[in-house]
Amino acid sequence: MGSLFGDRGLLHLFEQRERTGALQREIEELRAENRRLGSEIQALRTETHPDERLAREQLGMARPGETIFILREDDPVQP
Repeated sequence: MGSLFGDRGLLHLFEQRERTGALQREIEELRAENRRLGSEIQALRTETHPDERLAREQLGMARPGETIFILREDDPVQP
């Protein structure tokens, strides 16, 4: 009985392996997010006008005389 159940049983081992895999996937996702954020930080540090880029991207602002085009991707029509 002890080989299947309990702290050192096979079921516990399988659960721990599954948990380890999930944690490894989460770590990789967090590392990717950290790389993305690091790149964004670097871009903000080296740009001459980072506030202008952020205003354009996040707030949809434009300079006088510029025209903004917003492209929306509609959901496909369900038959």
